[in-house]
Amino acid sequence: SHRTKPLLLSWCCYRHASTFDRASCAVCTSAKFSSPGLPTSQVWSILLHSRELSSKAHKTAERDESLLIDRQDLIWLGPQLESLLRHRPLDALLWPVTQDEHTRLIAQAASTLNLPDLVPYSFCHAGASDDLLSRRPSYEEVKARGRWKTDASLRRHGKPAKAL
Repeated sequence: SHRTKPLLLSWCCYRHASTFDRASCAVCTSAKFSSPGLPTSQVWSILLHSRELSSKAHKTAERDESLLIDRQDLIWLGPQLESLLRHRPLDALLWPVTQDEHTRLIAQAASTLNLPDLVPYSFCHAGASDDLLSRRPSYEEVKARGRWKTDASLRRHGKPAKAL
């Protein structure tokens, strides 16, 4: 459903779901790449805090941040993003779900699953923790995707033992 897609992106990109609240379709792009002898791959990018589209920077003063969805294990996100963009104008919101709706959706899931500690921010920590546990991306790739400048920041946010 369109209501869960921000949560999936939050998990995969280590971002709070509200990061995508005001994202328009214009910030989501894709490109296909092919090399001789290799299958064609598709890379998606979501541009956050664009200078052209918003006057608001991230809390760390970052602008024009790219969230690349380029890993083989995230290839399933491509069709999800395509379905969001199909037949929608560039100035439309990527999904019409507010931060309050995200919070309610997560509270419902937490109640159903009996996970009282599940909060919106859990998804960004859980995504990094899951990746550290599975060792799919390298430690440095997890650190870069999470925008953590120091190993201490990654240790604070990524808790692989909690993902078990």
